[in-house]
Amino acid sequence: MKNYLDPVYLVVNEDTWKTRVYAEIFASLVEIIDDIEEVEKDSNSLYKLVKFKFSEELFSKIYDYNPFKNEPTVENFYVKFFSDELSRLTRRIDWCPSNCEIQDSVISAFLCTNSHVPDEVLCAWESLINQCGSCSQQDSLLRIISPLSYQTKITLVSEQLINIDFQQITTVYELFDISQLLKKETINDKVMRKIINICYHQAVLTGRMSPNLLQQEYIFDSNFWRTINSAKITEEDTEYKLKFIDSLTQVIYAQDIDIRLHKYKNVKITIDQKKYTKISADVFQMGRGTIDRRCSRIFFYKINNQICFYEFDPDSHAGE
Repeated sequence: MKNYLDPVYLVVNEDTWKTRVYAEIFASLVEIIDDIEEVEKDSNSLYKLVKFKFSEELFSKIYDYNPFKNEPTVENFYVKFFSDELSRLTRRIDWCPSNCEIQDSVISAFLCTNSHVPDEVLCAWESLINQCGSCSQQDSLLRIISPLSYQTKITLVSEQLINIDFQQITTVYELFDISQLLKKETINDKVMRKIINICYHQAVLTGRMSPNLLQQEYIFDSNFWRTINSAKITEEDTEYKLKFIDSLTQVIYAQDIDIRLHKYKNVKITIDQKKYTKISADVFQMGRGTIDRRCSRIFFYKINNQICFYEFDPDSHAGE
């Protein structure tokens, strides 16, 4: 997955400065950076989880049009962005490697238009995404985060890069690979709650869940942490981690898309001599194929309308 910042977040033309539209755009970018850092700092991964693709040409053009050279009449937010915020952003730059420099021979498959962005900056950014689209190291998903009202329009003008899935997004939740947050060194109650929150928002954005679902109160029993550590969940691959978090999220938002919620009639969970109905939710019902047939399950109970996650079993063949 490759992430891009809409060029309108980086530099605007003089007409846009004079209308003060730039103030709204740059305030939005600062909020985005703040939101990303809020997630990363809790997981001990500051400046590591979300990177944005840049080329040297694009970065050079941003500075060519900075306000200290152009001296716009209205410059408050713009100057603050360049003096205070750009250094935060540079820590997130994912430079194109030397063997993937922008080549003149690349046929433009995407045409980009934005009346708020200087033509030279837009051209440099357009070259970047066209090169990334034709790169041998590509993945199929390219994401651009944009301000909804001022986003750069992207038109496919050539079938050359038809296999590229270019998505314009409007929320930082889509930028995170939540499996990267599930690490042995940093996993705890606070981080797990952030991961679940991001997972829910991603499910809303993809249409898997409704945007107005109520989140049930929940806690994690100490036995739950012990069992996920014993199962080495943080060492599983990305697919497994994502499904594990998705199953927790479905339980918390009272959804049963594919977790087969099951209440046990004769099996109880005993806490302080009190017995509670044991409930299970599948992570994988019968594994993921011929190589991995583990029936992974999460077990929990409810007390005073609060979910208590009690146990994770990576290979539970109970036969229900």
